[in-house]
Amino acid sequence: MIKIALCDDNRYLLGKLEELLYELAERHKLHIDVDCFEDGAKLLEKIKKRRAV
Repeated sequence: MIKIALCDDNRYLLGKLEELLYELAERHKLHIDVDCFEDGAKLLEKIKKRRAV
């Protein structure tokens, strides 16, 4: 499983990038998990929570 985090304040761009990543993963038979964040602070918060576990 490849975990990918995308961060951008443009919701449309995030959606398109996520779609493209899943299409590429399917084409190459890869298992991915994509998390999208519109705010860098929320991304950092999630990273800190994962490290605490």
